[in-house]
Amino acid sequence: MITAQTERSAALELSLDTAWILVSAFLVFFMQAGFAMLEMGTVRSKNAQNILMKNLLDICVATVCW
Repeated sequence: MITAQTERSAALELSLDTAWILVSAFLVFFMQAGFAMLEMGTVRSKNAQNILMKNLLDICVATVCW
């Protein structure tokens, strides 16, 4: 027998799980900016545009896959 309390508990658990997944996804997404800055600092200025395009493509592919 499922009571109202267990239904609310299950709904709360689902909401918290969803929130945690979204927070984790946002953190990974913003880490891409850090990686872009790190890689930009390790290459010559003429290659900076290539690095930014690589990181943009990486974000696009990851978004579609996720």
